[in-house]
Amino acid sequence: MLVPGPAQTTLAWLTPLAAGQVPLGAEPPPALEHAGTRFERTRRLPVRVQRLGTGAPQVGASAVIGEYAAAGLERLVVVAGSEAALAWRGVSLSAAEYEVLPGGQSTLGT
Repeated sequence: MLVPGPAQTTLAWLTPLAAGQVPLGAEPPPALEHAGTRFERTRRLPVRVQRLGTGAPQVGASAVIGEYAAAGLERLVVVAGSEAALAWRGVSLSAAEYEVLPGGQSTLGT
């Protein structure tokens, strides 16, 4: 899942793509094609990376995130780091299409 920022109400529900399914390099290109669908880059965001958790991929200390859109709701996200480049594909969901469940101490009680 990708949530673009705190003021956004849409999110992208994503599934990882296997290595080699899209051509990836050190910089996310302006457009990509995957499984016959053309994706245009809508955002390019340089970031510093801090790896948290046991399943988090190692991409390096810095990376560039590329967000892509196709016709309709299809989305593709690329993280191009100094050590690895990874991609995910999925759909964009509006606030009416998902529910945020409460979390924190209030949900721990029985």
